Amino acid sequence: MNRFSSLLAVVAILCLIPAVAGIDNGYSRMVYNVSGLQNYSLHWNDRFPLDSNLNIYVEANGVNHRRAVGVDYIFIVRDSNNNVVDTGLYEHRYRNYEENDYTIYERIINESWEDGYYTTQIHIYDLLNDSIMEKYYDDITDTLVHETNESDTLPDIPYMNRGYIRNHGELDAVQHKVIIQRFWVDRYADKYPVNRFIVDGMVIDKIKVAKNENVSIYINIKNNFYDSGSVSLDTIMDGQKISNTTIYVNDFESKQAIINVSSYVIGNHAVEIVPTSKNTMGYGLLGNFAVSEQEVTMPATFIYKDIRIDDLSVEPNQTVAVTVTVENRGKSDSLPINLMINGIPEEEKIIYLNFSEEKDVKFNITKEELGEYKVSIDNSDLSKIFFVIGEEGISKEKKEEAVEKKDEGISKLQMIVGLSILFILIITTKIYLKRRGGH
Repeated sequence: MNRFSSLLAVVAILCLIPAVAGIDNGYSRMVYNVSGLQNYSLHWNDRFPLDSNLNIYVEANGVNHRRAVGVDYIFIVRDSNNNVVDTGLYEHRYRNYEENDYTIYERIINESWEDGYYTTQIHIYDLLNDSIMEKYYDDITDTLVHETNESDTLPDIPYMNRGYIRNHGELDAVQHKVIIQRFWVDRYADKYPVNRFIVDGMVIDKIKVAKNENVSIYINIKNNFYDSGSVSLDTIMDGQKISNTTIYVNDFESKQAIINVSSYVIGNHAVEIVPTSKNTMGYGLLGNFAVSEQEVTMPATFIYKDIRIDDLSVEPNQTVAVTVTVENRGKSDSLPINLMINGIPEEEKIIYLNFSEEKDVKFNITKEELGEYKVSIDNSDLSKIFFVIGEEGISKEKKEEAVEKKDEGISKLQMIVGLSILFILIITTKIYLKRRGGH
């Protein structure tokens, strides 16, 4: 083994060989319940009261070099005044085939940690590279082939030291990674209302329905966290829980959920959505709807309440937005809405409306020819007009206006020049007469 020791000393010097590969990537997370590589539960909101566990999971990717791993993790924790309050060093040396490595910085928040904002600077050093391992195995092979003494034990791997990496920029660029992880120490953190998930924006699609007719409740759900999760919601109608719904939301996702309710009891009904999952806050989740005294027997009947046009005059081929407001006074069903232009069918849209539901339907109209266009709906007395005005007409008007302004400007200028000349003549005459009288 003396020969091997000497060999390894030489190999350590040969670490000057540039690295073939270094840390591919790395990241950190505030966690709890770590079970292994990429197997952990994320901590919510990165706030920690006193006596709570602070766990920072750090992962280094692509640090396996020919079945060997050598990684150092250094943690430097500073408070809001940039004072160093804690440090940590974790050295990992082993052989296997895993490409990634991880460690956990673990502390208990005690009285010495004042409330405030903390920054953790995490240094990851990859102390191996492919060049080192290639040289290492070649030297071992060469030594065993030419020596008579055999050994069943491989010599230690010649890891680089952190100082060497820091002093050689070409290595530091690929074998040293710095990650910043922030968190808060707050002795009242466990008393704050949690808000990982926000549930709000409740809208009931119908305020008046027939017996047992579905009422759709729309709510907005937002996940403020960098991990997916689920929200549990109880539906309360007239003080009684009638259902529970679980909604899955991806990280930083906002989505709309729909919950359907109905009742056969005539009268007004109060509906409330109550979040029951952890880390969930709800706002404005109350609403009402009414069940009609009489069942709706008449077929779907669409009543057109308004037509709106976004622009009175446009140029050729410019789009005009036409919005039609329609209400269903009969049973829930779908019916066509026929948009007419100058009495000729232009476009048809089929929409579904529940009893007493009202909706805006939008049409986009484009006309090439100049002229006046009357917009109406089949079987309705409502109508609006828009105009398509040609560019030439507009240019002519502008030219005439510009000519008028030009002529007006010239007239004013001529008047000013004439008055100025008259004034000069008067002054000159007065001076002449005064001098002559003096003589």
